[in-house]
Amino acid sequence: MTRLVELFILPILAALVPLIVGGKWSATRKATSTVLVFAIAFALCYGLTEKRSWRLSGRIVDSRTLRGINGAQITVLRSGKTIESDDNGDFQIELSPGLFDTQRAVVKVSKQKYRPVQKSFEPPIDNVLIEMDETP
Repeated sequence: MTRLVELFILPILAALVPLIVGGKWSATRKATSTVLVFAIAFALCYGLTEKRSWRLSGRIVDSRTLRGINGAQITVLRSGKTIESDDNGDFQIELSPGLFDTQRAVVKVSKQKYRPVQKSFEPPIDNVLIEMDETP
């Protein structure tokens, strides 16, 4: 959802400029200018958000045994995108930070009987090891 907002909100706002500044322009000129500005802004936003996607992958393990934890929820905090680790604790998530986000992902890992873990990563990150402590 965030990606759709980024792709359309800025171009829509930019497309209003010809309507505002072109007070005495003909209706045809305003419409043409509006469509042109929207198309250019949309292409720029799409290009900027597409090229910045990256992957975060790794394994969620028990800090004491170092065994993989299956079914741990990995949530990217800004986007709300959530996945679960597989039977070995492995996970892989494709991220597209978008136009307004920084090049850093903050993830929260949670699982019943374990303390939640929050970590911050810069792209690209593969084979990260996230250790979780059991709750007493």
